[in-house]
Parts: sequence; C-alpha cells; structure tokens
Amino acid sequence: MKITEGKNKIVWLGSDFKKHFSYEFNEKKTKLLTKTLGEHMNDTEIMKKFHPEPIELGEMMNFLKTADHNGWYIFYVNDKDNVLWAVRVHWDSDDDGWRVLALSVESPHKWDAGLQVVSCRFSDSLKSDTLTLKSLESRIEKLEAVIKSHNL
Repeated sequence: MKITEGKNKIVWLGSDFKKHFSYEFNEKKTKLLTKTLGEHMNDTEIMKKFHPEPIELGEMMNFLKTADHNGWYIFYVNDKDNVLWAVRVHWDSDDDGWRVLALSVESPHKWDAGLQVVSCRFSDSLKSDTLTLKSLESRIEKLEAVIKSHNL
C-alpha cells in the first residue's frame, strides 16, 4: 500500500509528506491510544510529557478507517530514512476525506490544544497499566480468601 491522494479517503497530502513518505508499506492492525493536548505544545514538549512511541504508516492508515471525523490527530512516524516526523491528519468535510501533513519534530511549531496524539504506548499509560494490574491482583487475592473461607 502507498498513501496517495484520491485513495483510502485521502484528499490532500502536504509536500513534505509526499517527499518523505512516498514508499510502499503494509497495513498493520495495532490498538492505538490517544492523548488530548490540554494546552498548546510543540513536539519537544509533547515528547517530554507523553513519550509517545512512533508508529508505522500502516498503523496510522488502519486507525483512520474508524477515527472520529471531528478529531485532529498527530502521529509520530519515522520516514524511509528513519527520521522522526510529526504527521498531522484531519478530516476535510468539504472534500469528504483526510488531509495529511508532515512537519519536522525539530520545528518550534506549537500544536493547538485539543489535538489528539496517537500512539501504541505512552509512558504514563505504562504507570496506569501497572496500577490497574496491582489493583486486579489485590481483588483476586481477596476473592481467593473468600473462596477459601467458604470452602468452595
């Protein structure tokens, strides 16, 4: 698969995206998570706060199949030379499709509050997952104690 205008509901591609992401890839199904920016932030600030893991183009395209058309999304994707880019995607209701733009993560550009950062993992989600697991382990221990006390 290759991302091109006029296919897969893509109606516009920015010049940097065309230049750095014009390669073949396979669609990849991965559960992706989102974090909504609560304030204007540039890529350096986003990386420090959320630590989003870069995704592949195939994961991005799969996500867009079911993504909310009211959302504006930022994906961190490595190009064909393994250089990290911020890829912003939003739905253009006039043209009935996605508009895709790539910007250097070294740019001082600030993303607007409300945009959603998309990744398969965030650093704070690991902490949350650990807390959830500990909570589940505690509940299991309590259930096991109840079962044992009732000779079940």
